[in-house]
Amino acid sequence: MQQCPIILYIQTDPDEKSMETLSTNLQLARLVGVQGTPATIIGDEMIPGAVSWETLEAVVKEKLAVAHAQ
Repeated sequence: MQQCPIILYIQTDPDEKSMETLSTNLQLARLVGVQGTPATIIGDEMIPGAVSWETLEAVVKEKLAVAHAQ
């Protein structure tokens, strides 16, 4: 049986909506001080770089505990 080739279409020029979304995201990143990716913001804390699930979970739990204590 002959296999059919898979043809992939890759759009190299972003459309207008994509460019608007990218521009908005870059503006927001600058406003909150993001200087690279990945970056995670939890509450009022920014965590730069790649972090483990355990670290994210600990920060979320800490923020929730503080919020519930207020």
